[in-house]
Amino acid sequence: MERTNATLRITDFTPTEAADDKIVRINKDVVIFDKIVSKDNFEVRLYGNITFDDFANRIIEALQWMADCRTELIEVYNRELGEVSGKLANDDWYETLELLNVTLLVSRNENIYTHVSCGDNIWLDHILDVEIENISIKGMGYDG
Repeated sequence: MERTNATLRITDFTPTEAADDKIVRINKDVVIFDKIVSKDNFEVRLYGNITFDDFANRIIEALQWMADCRTELIEVYNRELGEVSGKLANDDWYETLELLNVTLLVSRNENIYTHVSCGDNIWLDHILDVEIENISIKGMGYDG
């Protein structure tokens, strides 16, 4: 069964102020890479004069795209890490991803950057970090 963020609404988010930035909490779980991510492991950060209301629709659009970007994620992994890891990603790899934490931030330049930390079945003792800008995977690498 395909999971989506199709039902996300602006009212699912609660903006708060913290020190120099704004944090937006979500009131329900989200779907990233076809995996359910607990609302406790997901946050949105807004920097500068950025307001949630100005970017809510773009944030929701980005989350809808991230719900299942299987093809792009596999292609980027194979291009950037296939040789390093000695293995190529495929649909089985994608299905076994374990998402740990997702942070989405809207920067002063009005781009949306998302950092996804996950585990995979290729390097079991490392964290796979995926970097996304707007709705495009910009890079990934292992940490650990």
